[in-house]
Amino acid sequence: MSEINLLDTAYLVYNEYTGRYLLTEQYVLEKMGFDLSASIHERGGSNATILINRFLEEASDDIYDYIHSFSIYNERQDYWIRTFDSAKKILQKAMDKQLMYSRLNGILGYSSNKDVQAQRICPKAIDVLNTVIPELGVSLLYTGA
Repeated sequence: MSEINLLDTAYLVYNEYTGRYLLTEQYVLEKMGFDLSASIHERGGSNATILINRFLEEASDDIYDYIHSFSIYNERQDYWIRTFDSAKKILQKAMDKQLMYSRLNGILGYSSNKDVQAQRICPKAIDVLNTVIPELGVSLLYTGA
């Protein structure tokens, strides 16, 4: 698989309003190999664009919420992601794992069962998030000051 330029907005976009990155539909199609539009149309979805955006936002929210649960210094964590390409690559890979997990298992955070909700984050995404950011010597899940 070729290296992905994360600054290419065809694959990763930054939402100024939420202050979060999210993968694009094009990334999911070209790098993960599934067509979200076709999948939604097969299931009878009436507004594919809205549903696709929701699905991509859910994966981003799940990963950012998990990262933020480890520290009270969320602005610092977000700064690392915005500043260091290596942190963006870690985030991208974690969101990739989360999207695949959600596609196979559903968006578990919406379950009424608390035990199911507790499984909403992909274990492989957690492993990725524990990757050390070379410029900092810590991972995005660093809890220190």
